[in-house]
Amino acid sequence: MKTATRRLLLTGIAATLWLGAVVGGLGLASAYEARAGISADAPRAWPPRTRIARREGRVTVLLFAHPLCPCTRASVRELQRIAARGRDRVDITVVLAGAPAEPSALGVDELVVRRLLPTATVLVGEDEARTFSVRTSGQVLAYDERGALAFAGGITPGRGHEGPSVGGDDLLRIALGESPSRGHARVFGCALAGPRARSAQEH
Repeated sequence: MKTATRRLLLTGIAATLWLGAVVGGLGLASAYEARAGISADAPRAWPPRTRIARREGRVTVLLFAHPLCPCTRASVRELQRIAARGRDRVDITVVLAGAPAEPSALGVDELVVRRLLPTATVLVGEDEARTFSVRTSGQVLAYDERGALAFAGGITPGRGHEGPSVGGDDLLRIALGESPSRGHARVFGCALAGPRARSAQEH
């Protein structure tokens, strides 16, 4: 009887520890997905030193992304959906900053971007990220028809997640010629620093 009781007690303890580990793991994953990166301190007006072309009378949308960040594909897909509805008013440039040294299954290279956004301009390199003071992959900047900053933020609801978001809604409003509700949103992505993406926490 004592052996059976001890076995039952040990089973209960093991089950409790397992459940605690599962709940704790889910909590950590949820916290990671909701952790925003450092937002850009972007120029309020179109900077003259950039080599990115801007056409007067058009909205210019810039997406800065690290090719190895697992969140990049979600950002590109969200931009694809927005671009499909506002293509008559918007010019898009995707800047791949921090190019990987080798291919990655999770990576997003020029070919992937051109397939998803065939009308976008794709640039590779970190110079433009410095020009626009961008520090986090997934950062989107939108400059209006006169070259004034209209939106700065992310367009995904969390790290690596697609779907409706405050930033995505704002960017769509701008693409359709409407005023954004906020003009800014949190950015979910990896740091644009070094040869590989690193986690960027908001200070």
